[in-house]
Formats: sequence, structure tokens, C-alpha cells
Amino acid sequence: MTWTTARRAEYATTMVCSHRGQVGLHNAVQAIQPTLETMSFDGSSLITADFSIDVSAPSQIAVDAVVADFTGGLNCAKIEKRVAIDKRTKELILLGFTHLGIVFSSSQAAQDTIEGYHRSIAALTFPIWHHAKDDTQSVELSNAADVNAMHDDLIVHIAGHRNSGGVLKNSVNSATTEAAVDAVVDTR
Repeated sequence: MTWTTARRAEYATTMVCSHRGQVGLHNAVQAIQPTLETMSFDGSSLITADFSIDVSAPSQIAVDAVVADFTGGLNCAKIEKRVAIDKRTKELILLGFTHLGIVFSSSQAAQDTIEGYHRSIAALTFPIWHHAKDDTQSVELSNAADVNAMHDDLIVHIAGHRNSGGVLKNSVNSATTEAAVDAVVDTR
């Protein structure tokens, strides 16, 4: 049996639940619900349940209801909104951070480099030249205080965007209707 929920074309998730042997339909329906609760849906989903038993029409309706609880309506709207907020948070983080009036990369590689400076301050040989995001400028990190200041600016940049996204996601999580979810607007 295959049930398809077409909420939004840009998202797709596949879940396969296999229940074989002596597992009865009642147990299978109960098994699907916790599986759905622990999965991360990104929106529209293809839900495939493979049973080794025949499923009657009333039982199929019961299974459909369990699947619908987790792939449509309010839950789906919340998931879609949280995914969009997370995407925007990542975009904002990757725009770069400002240190001493210069914009530096905040890509994962740049974060790892600056974190590496910070963690190995005692072993560094100064000065270190760190180039701007557009490579037109650089800054001289001449001591541990300079490294710490750059690291702090990066952390404040990342934390600020994650925290602002978290506030929005809290609003989404507390919404009790799809209209309330839609009313949460990410203006960052």
C-alpha cells in the first residue's frame, strides 16, 4: 500500500515501515505512529507501508488517519515553517560577520579556522593574517587578545542569528492553528 500526501512540491521525504510475519494490523498501526513521531518530515511525503497481511478498507482508513496526523494540517505547516526559518538562519550566518569594520567569511571552513585559532592560542606563532570575505583586505591578529576578539565577534554573529531563529520557531511551536503558523513571518 502507498499513501501520497502532496503538500508542497519542493519537499520530499520517504518513509518505509515494514511489518512482517505475525504482526497484526492493530499492532502495525500502533507501530507507525511512534515511527512518524520520531521522523523529521520536510513537507510533502511519500509514505510507504509494506504489510505481509491484507488490509481491509476500514483498517486502511485507520492507517491513513495516523499518517495524516503527521504529514498534513497543522503539524505539516509547523514543519515547513521551521524548515524555512532554519534555511534563512543558515543564509544569514553565511553572509559573513564583521570584525574591526571588515566583513569576514563565516562559512563552515572559516568557522573551523577561527575556532582552531582560538583553541590553540598557546601554540600559535603571531602575527596571523586573516583575509576578508572578498579578499580585498586583511587583519593582523598579533596576539591572543586579537584572536579572542575575532572569535567573539564570530560567535556573537552566529548566536544572534540562531537565537532570532529560535524565537521565531518558538512562536511556530506554540501556534495552535495553521493561520497562527502562517502569521509567523521571518523578516530577518
